[in-house]
Amino acid sequence: TFRYFVGNALNIKIDIYDVRGFLVDSFIDDNLESYSYNEIDLDVSKYESGLYFATLQSDLQEKKIIKILIEK
Repeated sequence: TFRYFVGNALNIKIDIYDVRGFLVDSFIDDNLESYSYNEIDLDVSKYESGLYFATLQSDLQEKKIIKILIEK
């Protein structure tokens, strides 16, 4: 689970990349509350241990990159 703040966006596209830059997962969160923190439950059981990057891009073209470290 990770949390992120949403301003006036209607939906967020989330892409997960491995450390080599390959896209490993992608989804859209369209169940957002404006001007609040939202949570995404990410099932990491299908990922190998290692470093990943999540890009969050809103429909307003705002973009944020989050580092994710998975240890099993």
